[in-house]
Amino acid sequence: MKRFLFAASLVALLPAVVMAQGTGAPNTKADPKNSSTGRPVEDKSKRLTRDELRACLLLSDANKAEAIAVKDAQTAFLKERADLLAAKEALKKQSDWIDEENRALKVEQGELQKAEEALKEQLPKLDKAAGDAAIEAHKARANRLDARIDALSAGRNKYNAGAKELNAKTDASNAAMREVNARTEAHLAKVEDWKANCSNRSYDEMDEIVIRREMSKKQ
Repeated sequence: MKRFLFAASLVALLPAVVMAQGTGAPNTKADPKNSSTGRPVEDKSKRLTRDELRACLLLSDANKAEAIAVKDAQTAFLKERADLLAAKEALKKQSDWIDEENRALKVEQGELQKAEEALKEQLPKLDKAAGDAAIEAHKARANRLDARIDALSAGRNKYNAGAKELNAKTDASNAAMREVNARTEAHLAKVEDWKANCSNRSYDEMDEIVIRREMSKKQ
């Protein structure tokens, strides 16, 4: 008794298409001159030998397992890439804050300098209590400015460290992308090999039973 091997496809996450064996339509044609019933006539020259069938079954099983592995690798890569994009967006917001705060501090520094000059002119005209109060208010304002400058410096250092880390992770991610793409292409080549040598070819069902028993014993 003979059967047929068929081919189907599985769409992967990356642009390349990951193929896997499944079910489909047999590639046989009716020969009216040799079959009065119009039933498909097998081309026995295309029937797989037991060794060929064994190779096809092993390749089919390997391709199915690799299709799952490739898809898992693609999923992991895309998740990592999404995390990197989120980190990049967070760094962008931090960079915007640094730029905005830097501009604001320059303005505050200029105003504080003017206030200090005005205070120097006013102090001789103020009594001691008022003068002391004005000086303390100016010092408090200067201290707040210093605190903001320190925070900006810390924020800039944090940003630089984050940017360095992100760049390193991006380089690693790009390398991982190349590896995933190479693995995907290698898998596609194996699938094409299966399609060329195994797809739509008949074989003896008893050969399959024997081979499957052999394979189960090796597991």
